Amino acid sequence: MCCDVLESSPKELAEYYEKLLNISDELDGKRRSNGCSSTHNPDGTAIIRTSVPPENVLKHVEYEEPPKGIEAETLTDVMRRLHSLTAAEMRTLLKQVHQSGQGTKKQLRARLRRYYRKEFSMYRMLHDGDCVPRFGNKTARHFDYLVAIDFECTCVEVIYDYPHEIIEFPAVLIDVRQMRIVDTFRTFVRPEKNPTLDPFCIQLTGISQEMVDSAPVFKDAYRLFRDWMTQHNLGDSGYRYAFVTDGPHDLWKFFQFQCILSNFGTVPHDCRHFINIKRIFEQRVMKLVKGNGQSGIQNMLAHYNLSFEGQKHCGLDDSINIARLCIKLMQDKIELRINQRMTQRQDRNEDRRLEELAKSDKADASDYHIWHRKLPLKLRQVTRDEFLSEEYLDCDSCDELDE
Repeated sequence: MCCDVLESSPKELAEYYEKLLNISDELDGKRRSNGCSSTHNPDGTAIIRTSVPPENVLKHVEYEEPPKGIEAETLTDVMRRLHSLTAAEMRTLLKQVHQSGQGTKKQLRARLRRYYRKEFSMYRMLHDGDCVPRFGNKTARHFDYLVAIDFECTCVEVIYDYPHEIIEFPAVLIDVRQMRIVDTFRTFVRPEKNPTLDPFCIQLTGISQEMVDSAPVFKDAYRLFRDWMTQHNLGDSGYRYAFVTDGPHDLWKFFQFQCILSNFGTVPHDCRHFINIKRIFEQRVMKLVKGNGQSGIQNMLAHYNLSFEGQKHCGLDDSINIARLCIKLMQDKIELRINQRMTQRQDRNEDRRLEELAKSDKADASDYHIWHRKLPLKLRQVTRDEFLSEEYLDCDSCDELDE
């Protein structure tokens, strides 16, 4: 029929067009009788409007471009700086992904964390172990560098609640991919609460009164440490890193208490979670035996037929030996991950641990009980699931004011 119409004369086409108009008018009449109305555009085409109750009419909504995938650089930058973002920055980021920007600073951060954590997990699944064999160096999937720390503090003999002050601040930088030590940091620190060292402390640590008298106070020493980290691009927007200690006391006990003494106001966020290498060793390698006259570091080294290098109770030497252990564990394909953190919430597992500790080691239990009650931020374990999902970064220990 289409071919016939195309081959028809002008007169036949006009008649055909007239028939179409008549059919259109008949259809309009039927629609009007069924509750519909029809008008025509200037070109003669029909516009059909159905009589619909106002409450059933949908409001006109402007087309909104769906959120595009977040660039990897932005994604990693937000996850690294999550706890330092201002309210205005968080509202801007939420607006970009069509999320509400209403609420307090705490609510904004929680909303941003939920959205970006999901995106970040997907990104890590797709890019897991970039340039790293899947079954090779597992630690390199999470971190570029590890920072081994072992403080030395003021002390006297057998006083559990003595107000320890940090007098040696060492750090050893480990390149995770290359599995080697690349740099060290060290500064002595002048104590302010008890500026005169006890003879027991001098003999134990080898740190003389002259060394601390000429040293900076803790606030200045900490600033020097942060400057050293910045030189290696370790910060909010730099390489991924984690602190490593031999046990929980260096950061949870000594560093936290020093922050209180030095009026820091709060423990820096990246210092609130760390890798307790002794805990990983006991879970993945073997239980350590106490009472053999050797330190935990020496016992761990002995398992690998390694001897302790340097002087015991020298903070820098202890940190170097912790770094050697980190490298050995990574070479054995053991994953080094965040396994402890500080929080205001009480951990029931820690309560049970305290009970077990009290039965096994009276001295350690007394010390631990005292500091567990005294310090505002409690020690909490981090499971592997909490680590991989980055739930451990949820700052329920944050004392910043909401905005």
